[in-house]
Amino acid sequence: MKRILHVILIVIFVSPLVMAQSNGIVFEPLDGDDDVRDGIVTRNPTMGACCIDNACEFTSEEQPCLDAGGTWYEGETCPEFECPIDPCLDAVWHNGLPPAYGAYASQCDPVYPFSIATADDFILPGEPGQDLIEITGVVAWFSHWNADPLATPADYDGVTVTIYNDAGGEPGGHPIDGDPDCAVVGDYVFHEYYQPDQFDYLEEFIGVWRLSIEIPDLTLNSGITYWLSIEPVMLFDPFGQSGNTPTDQQTGSLPVQYGQFMEWGPVGDFDISFCINGALHPPCDYIPGDCDHNGVPLELGDVVALISNYRNILPPYYICYCPPHGDYAASADPNGNCVAFELSDVVAEIDAYRGLYTVSGCEDCPGSDRLLPGGDDQPILAPLLKSKAKDKTE
Repeated sequence: MKRILHVILIVIFVSPLVMAQSNGIVFEPLDGDDDVRDGIVTRNPTMGACCIDNACEFTSEEQPCLDAGGTWYEGETCPEFECPIDPCLDAVWHNGLPPAYGAYASQCDPVYPFSIATADDFILPGEPGQDLIEITGVVAWFSHWNADPLATPADYDGVTVTIYNDAGGEPGGHPIDGDPDCAVVGDYVFHEYYQPDQFDYLEEFIGVWRLSIEIPDLTLNSGITYWLSIEPVMLFDPFGQSGNTPTDQQTGSLPVQYGQFMEWGPVGDFDISFCINGALHPPCDYIPGDCDHNGVPLELGDVVALISNYRNILPPYYICYCPPHGDYAASADPNGNCVAFELSDVVAEIDAYRGLYTVSGCEDCPGSDRLLPGGDDQPILAPLLKSKAKDKTE
């Protein structure tokens, strides 16, 4: 019997998205950048730009960028790529970003008696009662409604920024109802009216605007509860209303709202979106008369150090942040008038070294061991010198 051999030809189609197992090795799916030649797969990794602190640092795969603390942008290359600027890069407090929906009304109308303010609490980092926070600006997000077309920050007559002290879980002050200057009353530490050329704005999402406002010469304390309220100054007729865009989180107390016919009260279930930029500074920690900052004041070396500072031969040995003076050369101001490098400082240090004078620190940042005139504290005298210290009138 003639046997017929049937040969069955099986054709296997292999999709580029499905790789077979060969010799015990399982291949991953191919992506669009991989090359296949003569059965050999050449992996071409997906590259992108890595931005760190707003600068395009290098081009790499995603993971090395993330490991370096950067943000990765697929398909872009450094240094050509312009990294998006993080408006909260220097944040000392971040209340959260907007999820791009909803708003809590906050607005001052300088004509129509319509004023409603939203405020949210924040606590700055650092050692309570010790560290100081130099505030440089605030960034907040706003939306608009009740007008066609919708308003934009270009329609603002200005913006007010108010920071209130805490009063038992709510702001210690409030806006003045119907005030054309959008003023506030009560317990607040900062209030400023910013003209349109004093703030920047950008539409980040459709209808969600980011406001950036610089705040010079403001210092707040660590570990203390404050309340921030930002009110765009805008006419209800014809521009409608403005309000803070909420975040998708809730920390501390719920935001509160104040209006012409209502006291401060909770509003919504989420925080308002804002960040506060600035820098943390430890308190000035120095001994008056310790010009070389070695922990022992009124040595001959201190006199030499201060003379070198006065002649601009050497930089000051100790600088600290001292509002309202900013960066203050505390080690070069033994006469305590808050102005360093004066000839009178040199004279004061020499007299104190000789036991003829009482040194002191600047009254705005006296240091950890201030020597008060007329008190029990007396300057530490150089060896073999007897005290002839005179009271100093500051």
